[in-house]
Formats: sequence, C-alpha cells, structure tokens
Amino acid sequence: MLLTLKSITCRRTGGESVEEPFMRISIDGARDPTGFWGYTEGHPMRAGESVVLNRRIEFNTAVRVELWECDDPRYGTALDYPNQHIDDLNVTPVSRGRHTEVLGPSLGSPRSRYYTITYDVTEDEEDTLDEYCLILRTLRCDDAQETEDEVYIKVDDQTVWQSEGIRTDRSTSITLRPVPIKNSAMIELWEKDPSRSDFLGQFRLEITDGSDFAEIQQQRFSRDDGIVGDATYTLFYSVRPRDWVAGGC
Repeated sequence: MLLTLKSITCRRTGGESVEEPFMRISIDGARDPTGFWGYTEGHPMRAGESVVLNRRIEFNTAVRVELWECDDPRYGTALDYPNQHIDDLNVTPVSRGRHTEVLGPSLGSPRSRYYTITYDVTEDEEDTLDEYCLILRTLRCDDAQETEDEVYIKVDDQTVWQSEGIRTDRSTSITLRPVPIKNSAMIELWEKDPSRSDFLGQFRLEITDGSDFAEIQQQRFSRDDGIVGDATYTLFYSVRPRDWVAGGC
C-alpha cells in the first residue's frame, strides 16, 4: 500500500502566534528514521497557513504519524524534552481513498491546538482514485465579522479562492475553474487577518453512490456565538463527475 501525505494546515495555535509542529512516523511498527518533519526544515506555522508535504510512504500493515508541537530549542530531536503531543494519525490498508484528518483537541477549547492533515491511501502509484469536480458558485454573507470581511475558501488544505471584500447581506459570485476532488473533501471558510486568520467553519463533503449530482447544494458556516458579528456565511456549490464537465477540472 502507498500513503501519500499531501499537506498540513494549522487551524488554530495553542495561544502562541507561531507554532513549530513536527512529526514522527512509524511504518509497520518500526520507527522511520527519515520520517521527521518539522521546524528544522523551515515550517513555522500560523493559524490559517498550510504546508505542502507530498511525502510517499510504502507500507504493508499500518503507518502511525505522531504530530507534536516543538518547545525544544533542538526542535524535537531530543525525546526527553517536554514537547507537546498534539495527536496521532493511524492509517491501514482499509483506508483507501482521500482523507482530511482532524488532529488536536476539540475546537470548544479557545486555546487548544488544532491541525488537519490531507492524505491519500492507494494500492500503489498506478492506483488512481475516482475524481470529481467541485463547482463553487456563490458565497452569501449573512453576518459579517467586521465592516467588510476578506474571506477565503480552502479545499483539502489548499486555498482555492479569496474575496476582495464582502459585507453583510451581500453575495459574491465565485469565478473559478472546477476544483478536482476525490471521494471526500474538507471545505473550510476563513477570514483573513494580518496576524492570525479566523477560522469560520468547515464541512466534510462525502461522495457516495447516492450523491445528487444534479442539484445545487448549500452549506452554512457560522461561529455561533449568538452576537452581532458572528461571521455567518452560506456557500452554494455543486459536484459533478469529472466526465460530466467539459474540459474536466
């Protein structure tokens, strides 16, 4: 089997403006000495930032990815230093497909660290997953967080669209080529901030045999704090099999 780690995104830091996440990887029960990824490769991260990984790992039974936050001036190379363990990702052969995994405590804690990792699991390099086209159509602002928000949309950790500015009770058409996705995709909405972008919400789009490819769908994003300026938005979108879309995606 083949695990391809695609990207990692910092959803929220644990109170610091910048964190230094790193990974330790075990393959079929054995620690991978080349599996380290972290700040030594130049990847400090702020909330809303993503890093492309594209790391391929062949395995037979399982891969375990441990995600840590570095409090060590030696950047995680010393196991005895009290670095912060965030969460673990466990991958087995039954995981075939594309996934975006949430790593970290619940978003209910205002100071909790929170990351996602996007990855593919295939039988080998020749194994291709079914592909679909995600068509983002319109974003409606029901309640802006500020007088004018600069929001952006991420699909599987990649920023695909950003607004120039949007106000309450306004809608904007999304001019964008269809976005290629697999059988599952994580779609997120963020509000851009120079120091620390605000996470406004997410949903996991799962495509099954019963998925409706004809209708336009909608998804509401809201921080749900019950006050003016909650930053509430509605996204209108549709999904099509790739061979339905002229020119593909």
